[in-house]
Amino acid sequence: MKNIQAWVNDKPALLALTSLEWAYWAPDIYDYLRAFGDDGRSRKIKEKFPLPPLDEWIAVYENPSVITSLTGILLSMNDLFGKVGNLLEQNRISNSNDPSIREIKKQGLSTLSKLRSHEEADKSTPNNYWLQIAKMRLDSMRGEISGVDDGGLEKVGGFLTLPIVVYAARVLVPSLLLYQRNPQDLFREAKSGKLDSLAKLLVIDKEILRDETIFGFFRDATQPDKELDYNMLTKAFKQTPADLVTLKKVKVAVARFILDISKVMGHRFTINEIRALYDKIEKEREGDNAAIDEDGLYDSEDSFYKAVIRHPGYDSLFLHLSDKKI
Repeated sequence: MKNIQAWVNDKPALLALTSLEWAYWAPDIYDYLRAFGDDGRSRKIKEKFPLPPLDEWIAVYENPSVITSLTGILLSMNDLFGKVGNLLEQNRISNSNDPSIREIKKQGLSTLSKLRSHEEADKSTPNNYWLQIAKMRLDSMRGEISGVDDGGLEKVGGFLTLPIVVYAARVLVPSLLLYQRNPQDLFREAKSGKLDSLAKLLVIDKEILRDETIFGFFRDATQPDKELDYNMLTKAFKQTPADLVTLKKVKVAVARFILDISKVMGHRFTINEIRALYDKIEKEREGDNAAIDEDGLYDSEDSFYKAVIRHPGYDSLFLHLSDKKI
C-alpha cells in the first residue's frame, strides 16, 4: 500500500484517513446506485434491504436521532470504526477533561509522518493511537484489494434488515450523493406541499406515496390546470438513482465532500491533492504501472478542477460546525 501510504503520510491523520475511506469507496457507491436501474440487481437490493411496514418506515424519516443511531450501528459493525467510536465516546463522557483524550485529539490533527518520527524518537510512547488506526485500515484495505475476506460480511449481515439500515442504504446515501440533502428535510418539505422536494424523494423512494398526506399532494397534481406539476412528479416516479449518476458524477461528488470537510477541519485540501488520492488508489488496485485514475472522464487536471468547483457542495450539512474546527 505504498502509494496510498505516501498520500496519507503528510496530511492530518484524522482527515487523511476519512478522505481515504470516501475516495476508496467511490466506485462501489457508483456501482451500487447503478444497480437500481437494473431489474435483477435492483431486486437483489430490495431483498437484501427489505422495507419494513409503512408505519415503521415513516417513523425512520421522522426520527431525529437517525444519524446518531446509524453511527452506533456502524461502530458495532467495524473494528476500525469501533476504535474511533470508543475515542469519541470517552471524549463525550470525560467532556474533554481527560489528558489522554485531549492528547489523542491533538495528535489526530498531526501528520502520520510526524507521529511516526516522534514514536521512533521516544521509545517510551509506542503504539500511537492514530498510527494503529492507519495500520489497521491499510492492512484491511490491502486484503480487500487482494480479495481476502476478513469476515466483515458476517458482521454486517445481522444488521441489514433493521429499518434504519435499510433507510441508510436505500434513501440516505442516494439523497446525499444526488441532492446533497438530508432526506428527512426533503420528506418534511414534501409533507408541507413542496413538490420539487417530493419529486426528488420519488426518484429514490416510491414508497413515500403510501403516506396519505404526500399522496394527497400527488393526487392534487393530476388536476387539469397542474400539468407541469404532474409531469414533474410522474417523470420523477419513473426514474431511479441510476438515471442520475455516472462514475464521474460520483467521484466529483465525493471529491467535493472531501474538499468541504477539509475546510471544516481547518486543513483545506487542494483539488489536485484529492485527484492525487484517486490516482494512488488506482495504482494500488491496478499496479504501479497503471495510468492515473481518469477512467476516460477527464481531459486534463483543469477539467476535474472545474467539475469539483461547480458542484453545489455540502455546506448545508456542515452548518452546525461553521463556527468551530473539529
